[in-house]
Amino acid sequence: MSAGCSLCDENRLRVLETASDGVRTVQCAGCGLIWLHPRPRFDRTTHYDDQYYRPWIEEQARARARLWRERAVLVERFTPRGSLLDVGCGDGSFLTAARERGWQVAGTEVSRWAAQRLRLEQGIEVWEGDLTSLDLWRGRFDAVTMWHVLEHTERPLQNLLAARALLRDNGALVVAVPNAGRTLFRAVYPFVRWKRLQYYTPGERELHLYHFTPTTLHAMLAKAGFDPILEGPDAGALTVAHRALEKAARLLSVLSGANWSQALLAIARKRGAP
Repeated sequence: MSAGCSLCDENRLRVLETASDGVRTVQCAGCGLIWLHPRPRFDRTTHYDDQYYRPWIEEQARARARLWRERAVLVERFTPRGSLLDVGCGDGSFLTAARERGWQVAGTEVSRWAAQRLRLEQGIEVWEGDLTSLDLWRGRFDAVTMWHVLEHTERPLQNLLAARALLRDNGALVVAVPNAGRTLFRAVYPFVRWKRLQYYTPGERELHLYHFTPTTLHAMLAKAGFDPILEGPDAGALTVAHRALEKAARLLSVLSGANWSQALLAIARKRGAP
């Protein structure tokens, strides 16, 4: 297998799963990073269209608005309100919540539909494309957020490096990703669905190219030049069942010392920043 690890450059990989289309989920023998190889054929610019976002905009609108307000308050614990860039801003719910609280907001988005909708309906500045392909003003932002975006990117380390360049020295980076480690959700899934939870299934709605554990997320932030100032669970459940799992995961985490949460949160600053 020729693809080396983008985190530690190790070439020794082990195959965790092989999907029906030949895509393998591999794990680095050195650092434990998990990713898909080869990458599935997938057009992100057209996949995330109005049908993809409709449940968020319609059925989940109220619950998601509350979640994003809580997340905006969280960001303000680590940096004063100023300019904020949300990478992979999706339907714009977080940017709307942050703007209502006084932030000057902008976003990036690979989905043409979502980017155009935000510009036309919300008047929010949105740059279309992957963060690594955009020529943005360095040192412009007080906060850069990546809410469940990094796992979708083809080059997560390069995205973190690009985010670092866009931050002011005292700014905050916020990253949330699913937890590929010892999650309660992964343990419970077979008993609910009578099958093992796969890292990748052809044709699935959510395509995660990378899977992070607390260890590998911490290591990638460090390699990108960040010092984490907060690491822990990302509380983003919207349904009663998922909120119950989150509570159980927090209890198990306290008892065991391991992170059993469904998702990870890290807030960081540039290394050496005041």
